[in-house]
Amino acid sequence: MGAYALAKGHFPGNKTIFNVVVVSLMFSGYVTAIPNYLVLAELDWIDTYFSVIIPAFGMPMGLFLTKQYMESIPDSLLEAARIDGAGEFRIFWKIVMPMSRPAWVTVIIFSVQSLWKLKDECKNTLFALKMQKNNRLFLIFLTIVVFCNMCISQLSAHPL
Repeated sequence: MGAYALAKGHFPGNKTIFNVVVVSLMFSGYVTAIPNYLVLAELDWIDTYFSVIIPAFGMPMGLFLTKQYMESIPDSLLEAARIDGAGEFRIFWKIVMPMSRPAWVTVIIFSVQSLWKLKDECKNTLFALKMQKNNRLFLIFLTIVVFCNMCISQLSAHPL
């Protein structure tokens, strides 16, 4: 929805927000690990599932790709829906989302691909381990990491 607001919304600071997203593409996860920890600590999300799941949604590459794709949707189509009485939320869910399926599929493919890379797995493991102080959550996450690393090593040992 943020990509739709940046692509089709006309508000002050629109270009500034997009420039911040583009600049954030330059920084790796190692550089942003400490600010991420401070934000999650301020939100009181340490030792919760949110501390592992929510940072994955903040991928600037996904916002960049979907925003660029949504700019290609014609404004005349959205204006016709407004004339027919549709609100912004209905326009987004009934017109923009179905038309932007290729962009979403691309973002999903890039997200899954980055999760399967070993160096990204190590980065995510280190970040998630910093977020967990509760033994129950730590064990669940560690089990998932060990299973994923085992799958990766099996795939690399027996290529298709």
